[in-house]
Amino acid sequence: MKKNNIAVFITGRDGEAWKILLEGIRKKAIEQGFSLSIFNCAGSLEISRKFDVGEFNIFRLAEIDKFDGIILVSSTIICKEVERELFDEVKKHSVPTISMEIKEDGLGFAGIDNYDAMRDMIEHLLDFHKYESIGFIAGPKENQESIRRLNAYEDVLKEHGIKVQEEDIFYGNYGFQSGLEAAEHFINRASGLPRAVACSNDEMAMGLIRGFEKCGIKVPKDVAVTGFDDIADAVNYEPRISSVKRPREELGAIVCENLIQKIREEEVANNIIMKTEPVFRESCGCWVRCGKSFKEFRHDFFVNQEKNISNSTILNEMTEQLTDCDTFDEMLDSLKDFIPFLKSDGLYLCVSPEVKGHPNGIDSPDFMGRLKQYEKDVVLAYPKRMAVLAAYKDGSYFKADDFDTEQLLPECECTDEAKTYIFTPIHFQDRCLGYAILVNPNFTMNGQSFYQWLMNVNISIENIRRKNAMNDALRRLEEMYIRDGLTNLYNRFGFERYSAKLYNKCKSEKKSMLILFADLNKLKHINDVYGHENGDIAIRTVAKALIESKAEGDVCTRFGGDEFIMMGSGYTAKKTEDLIKNVEMFLQKANSDNHYPYTISASMGYYIIEPDSEITLKEAVNKADHSMYQAKRRYMQQL
Repeated sequence: MKKNNIAVFITGRDGEAWKILLEGIRKKAIEQGFSLSIFNCAGSLEISRKFDVGEFNIFRLAEIDKFDGIILVSSTIICKEVERELFDEVKKHSVPTISMEIKEDGLGFAGIDNYDAMRDMIEHLLDFHKYESIGFIAGPKENQESIRRLNAYEDVLKEHGIKVQEEDIFYGNYGFQSGLEAAEHFINRASGLPRAVACSNDEMAMGLIRGFEKCGIKVPKDVAVTGFDDIADAVNYEPRISSVKRPREELGAIVCENLIQKIREEEVANNIIMKTEPVFRESCGCWVRCGKSFKEFRHDFFVNQEKNISNSTILNEMTEQLTDCDTFDEMLDSLKDFIPFLKSDGLYLCVSPEVKGHPNGIDSPDFMGRLKQYEKDVVLAYPKRMAVLAAYKDGSYFKADDFDTEQLLPECECTDEAKTYIFTPIHFQDRCLGYAILVNPNFTMNGQSFYQWLMNVNISIENIRRKNAMNDALRRLEEMYIRDGLTNLYNRFGFERYSAKLYNKCKSEKKSMLILFADLNKLKHINDVYGHENGDIAIRTVAKALIESKAEGDVCTRFGGDEFIMMGSGYTAKKTEDLIKNVEMFLQKANSDNHYPYTISASMGYYIIEPDSEITLKEAVNKADHSMYQAKRRYMQQL
């Protein structure tokens, strides 16, 4: 973990307001020598959707006590469950923390004067324009900013002797769609359309205006509309929207400076409240010259349209290329051309090791256990170690080693240099795959395009993960088909597959081929007297003796209930006799070490196919079988 590191928790990727706020925080942090770790996601109002679970999981990545200070942009985290979880987590630790726009006991607070700003707007509608019927679009019911703005609306109307009815208020979620839905609400209101509607933010105001427009209702002629936040789109909307101007960048800088002073244990105010001012424009009926000229607007409109078309074309091409990728190497090769689109100094894609692939694949003895545990824990847990799927800087990929997740960053980024990082989730629905890190991001980048870029990567990683998991499962099933479940040796199907391959290989390389036949002695007696569990022990012991004694490349199979075949290349009679002695010595030691009430032994015979021999594989197996029965008879005669 870096020294002098501030964590910021914020939701939303497409809003202009938070980009300006973050820029103010970033400038002040870098100026003071602090790195900024921004944990960002696109989670929404509810956490009932699997997608939101996957998004909000990024907030659980950070270990709060590893940071020098925390900034919670709480007003963007409109899911109360997630907000509560964050509040409770930061209050467990003695890390200086500031909550923005939402007050929480025990934490510092910073925000704007929501109440007075909305009072000024409502009084303007009543006193200046003489509108007597005013509706209100609030944000989520439990959102503190929305509550303060709603209180101002209700107080001003009460002071003017106007009773507020339930139908006068519509609750939205700060999105454009909420404005469209509010338009339908007010159009169908029992008492008819209000003369004006005040909105808790500009996004909902723009949606409301479009909703009215679709029904032939003109703003402000039929209904006046006001917003809040004064985003750039509101200034140049048609009509231009009356709003409340927020000092976003200044607030970000002041919040960061205040937090750093707290980190340095200096005496500072625990509450920061900045004044705002209403801006009156066409949407409320004030014909004030403002914003861009028509010529400027047309120019910027078509520049933005061309940019959006270009972005859309790039992202569509990215989707097409990633869809064709079957491996992570192919994905990274395709992705390379699209990383500059992010406008950042670097990128890391960090994933669970199981996503990237177990180094030994299905051959790992704990493969199935690790896979099952991964499938169980994927919803909320980041693993203790992260694998770096991609590390990119200065136009090319470079190698970055796996690292402990609590470190957050690959080792190469753990320096004292002050940088800004965005941590954002890599997931599929509620399946936690890992996270992406952007180094020194440019906040002017289009948020929606960034979101689509990430979704392309998320889907590609999940598709390849599924393909790999399916291929591993198929290979596992294939292994199960040709493996004996008791001994893990090849079964008859495995023998049929590998005996022919080894036979042909020995022929082509002009090497001898050994076929050793082994038969476990007195298995029926062990089963009848001591039970089948002991019979299984005897079978596994002979199998292990063969495995421990064979040379690399030899193939061992359980040919039947108590019969085994070992095949190998380059054997002579002397080497084979030594092999048999080794097997017998292993069995003698197993009997001695375990004190079985019975003796485990095996009768063994063999046949060596010479390089110039014309004998078939089947004939050679029969000869080895015959040799084994001769050894079996000698064994029985000795009893």
